[in-house]
Amino acid sequence: TWTATLTPPSYSQVDDLSSLVCPSTTDCVIIGEAPTDPYDFVSALTTDGGSTWQYHTLPSISASNNPDYEQKQLACGSTTSCVYDTEFGDWYSADGGITWAISTPSADIDSVSCPSATSCVGLGTSQTYASVFETSTDGGDTWTPGYSVPSTNGGFSHLVCGSATSCVALGSSSTGGAEVLTSPNGGSSWALSTLPASLAGVPAVTCASPTECF
Repeated sequence: TWTATLTPPSYSQVDDLSSLVCPSTTDCVIIGEAPTDPYDFVSALTTDGGSTWQYHTLPSISASNNPDYEQKQLACGSTTSCVYDTEFGDWYSADGGITWAISTPSADIDSVSCPSATSCVGLGTSQTYASVFETSTDGGDTWTPGYSVPSTNGGFSHLVCGSATSCVALGSSSTGGAEVLTSPNGGSSWALSTLPASLAGVPAVTCASPTECF
């Protein structure tokens, strides 16, 4: 069962809410569009379980030539450290979403997971359209290119890390079957895992611990 416990942020301050993360029982961060400009983003923050909200605008990234500018994913490794990824820009915050700065990973990040305040792993697409992984050890400020998935393995689009060292990525093979990559070292190296042939696709995964994912 579900119970409505949050008072929603004001739509006069932030519209089209797309991403919500609660790194603690009282702290939550929501990202949405600025009501006056869909290419500007606003973070709504609560530190009292949703009773009150404060609003902060993310630095602008020009998207006038990008009609497919789409919101993607928010990840918070702690109550102070968050990363937000979109189609044409990436931001990070070291104070729980109050102030944001633009970061510049070399790949177009599609999915991001931050298992700690400093460790983040991003899954993206290179200029040659290959799936690639990048890692950050400073909460999303800087990124280091890492493993590039061979084209024979198809494409990967979803990533989750159960700890600072254990990560899982979901994708599909070149023949349409489901594939899973696992990393035991925080995204530095990856290995292909075998799934039952009957699985045509795995749309999502979550990891409750470094060794348990479902």
